Amino acid sequence: MRKALVLSAAAVAAAVTIGSPAAAFAADQTAPLQPITSTQKPAQDLKVTVTPTSAKPGATVTVTFDDGLKDVTVSSAALQDVKVTGNEATGKVKSDATPGQAQITVSGTADGQKVSANASFEVVGTPPASKGTLTVTPGKVKAGSDVNVELKLDGGTAPKSVNVLSEAFADKSVALKKGSGDVWTGTARIGKDVKGDDYRVSAFSEVKGASPFAVTKLTVLGVTPDAPVKPVVPEAKVKPVPSEQRVVPKGSVDTGMAPAAASSGTADLTAAGIAAAGGAALLGITLYTRRRNSTNGA
Repeated sequence: MRKALVLSAAAVAAAVTIGSPAAAFAADQTAPLQPITSTQKPAQDLKVTVTPTSAKPGATVTVTFDDGLKDVTVSSAALQDVKVTGNEATGKVKSDATPGQAQITVSGTADGQKVSANASFEVVGTPPASKGTLTVTPGKVKAGSDVNVELKLDGGTAPKSVNVLSEAFADKSVALKKGSGDVWTGTARIGKDVKGDDYRVSAFSEVKGASPFAVTKLTVLGVTPDAPVKPVVPEAKVKPVPSEQRVVPKGSVDTGMAPAAASSGTADLTAAGIAAAGGAALLGITLYTRRRNSTNGA
């Protein structure tokens, strides 16, 4: 019995002695790292859409991108006046944009990481000439007169048509005709009621909304006043005779069947003559009687 216990104790001691180096070696080893789970999402693939897929200079295009994108910038060499609102941006195709494929770049931040993506659309149509010289002859003119307008292109792609606009023109706009080479000409009439001042004259291509590629100035000397008109003096009105002073002829003279009666003036003269003749006759008789009596008495 004692031998068994001793052997058991010895076996345990031996086992402990033998296992001690292994335990010490295991204690010196570094514990394996536990995997860490990240809460940040990887950057998403940014999706960008452009509508329409083709546009002329002066037209508006819309760029749409994913929701949640922050600090967004939209850039393109073919666009101007770009405005970003929510998950879309709008821009106008430049008047001098080169025909062909135009690239649009959208950049921003998503989940704290910077992301960007590209899209493209086609610029179609003919852009206006890059430069031009506009001349109005004469440069100073009276209202209602005609002026000659000439546009000389200095380079770039020639437009299909040219319109010249000015508030001084009677029709506000005049279409120029293409002459030899790169020269366009036309005639415009100044409005007859245009006030004297300096007026802007601008040449545009057929592209709606495009910027003018040539500008000049026209001076209007003012409206030519009409010759003064003499005031009309109204004729003096004849004052009517009051009714109580009116004399209405009476008798058959109004019918033309009898001679006109003598006027009151003529009747008065006749009566006076008769009276004078009677007085003279009476005086003669008196003198004759006195002479006869004196002769008989003698």
